[in-house]
Amino acid sequence: MNQWPVLFVTLKDVNGIDFQDAYGMLQQVISDICKEHYYLMASDKVDPEDREAFSRLHTRKSDISEVKNAISILLRMMHNHYGKEVILLMDEYDVPLAKASDNGYYDEMLLAGGVIQEHIREDLTYDIAHSSEDNLWSILYLTGYLTQVLPEELPEGMSPQEGKTSLRIPNEEVKFVFKDTVQAWFEEKFKAQDRSGFFEEWWNGEDEKLTEEVTNILFDTISYFDYKEDFYHAFVAGMFSGAGYSVRSNSEQGKGRADITIRERRHRRAIVIEVKWPGKKKNATLESECQEALDQIVKMQYARNLQIEGYRTVICYGAAFLGKDCLIRKAEI
Repeated sequence: MNQWPVLFVTLKDVNGIDFQDAYGMLQQVISDICKEHYYLMASDKVDPEDREAFSRLHTRKSDISEVKNAISILLRMMHNHYGKEVILLMDEYDVPLAKASDNGYYDEMLLAGGVIQEHIREDLTYDIAHSSEDNLWSILYLTGYLTQVLPEELPEGMSPQEGKTSLRIPNEEVKFVFKDTVQAWFEEKFKAQDRSGFFEEWWNGEDEKLTEEVTNILFDTISYFDYKEDFYHAFVAGMFSGAGYSVRSNSEQGKGRADITIRERRHRRAIVIEVKWPGKKKNATLESECQEALDQIVKMQYARNLQIEGYRTVICYGAAFLGKDCLIRKAEI
């Protein structure tokens, strides 16, 4: 027992709502680890430059390059201090990428040096290069803005997807050009969409139209390497973003936690959406999951607090998702 020094790192708390939030949480995790191993600052066996980097990591004053290399710095310092190999234990290592996927900044994590998997076409012509998202990734790959990552080089927790190419930004210089290109493309695509009619369908309870439209929107989104219930929470909440509504996810409502609430104070109306994903449940269907969501809305009285707050109209929906398919039904309250 205790023959070898151990560095334990858990990334379970790196779950920000956007990239900057997640990056700040990562800095705090590293700072806490440094605090735990602060004895290294007094060791005469560690490299002076590593000691200076350690101090900056502890006080959260490091640049992104040092943050990326924080684990390597700590392992090297511990190895020098103890004169032994160090055991590294990583827990919840997939949380940052999963949360990035859930909350819509997966591409920024790519921008931070991560890996993304996309369909690539090598037969593109200029006039169709920007006609779809897949074509965008293809043109960036074919022009050298992205490079291929071999299966053995994939991060832990990520497996090769059939028919897709694993991609990474090759260097820091390209990162800035890539960021501007991708962000401009998405912003232009987003601005071109008129969502007013779509929102009115939610307010009018037109669940059949919503099922069709949301399925179409989901089909046209980025293909992430993992679909889970949290992804769909973020997806649904994101559809209402930037439209003047107050959007809350997993807020306390009634006797339990409603997945998503959308408030419009001007008209004193609100929407509650309970999201379900069957996961690995046996014999689960979109219909059964949607009914479970509707039953939960009634049982947990999600509309109650909103009515107490003074919202005259509260419309509740059950929404079930599986892959890129969905089913939305209005609850009878």
